[in-house]
Amino acid sequence: MQAASGAEVYEGRPQYFLRAVIVYRLEIDAHGWPVRVELYRAPDKAGARELVARAAASVRRAAPFPRPSPRLLDGAGRVGLMETWLFDDDGRFRLRAVSLPQKAD
Repeated sequence: MQAASGAEVYEGRPQYFLRAVIVYRLEIDAHGWPVRVELYRAPDKAGARELVARAAASVRRAAPFPRPSPRLLDGAGRVGLMETWLFDDDGRFRLRAVSLPQKAD
């Protein structure tokens, strides 16, 4: 999702105090297409809606994902996962799964 988002992604370590932490639960089908993108966690503060929408848009831009192994698929032919977007003060993000530890205070 980062690769498909270009300039929206920051390099390096996340800042100590993040602007927002947004978590989505995704369901991916056997062909790598997201069939469900469900908001799991988002801050309740000004400007958060825009960041929530941008996180969801990054999922759509990155599709299709690599096909999941058949061993991972559930009875409906899907695999579920969760991902976290770490937004900094300037509105750019990194995914937690591939992020470095946060900067020290």
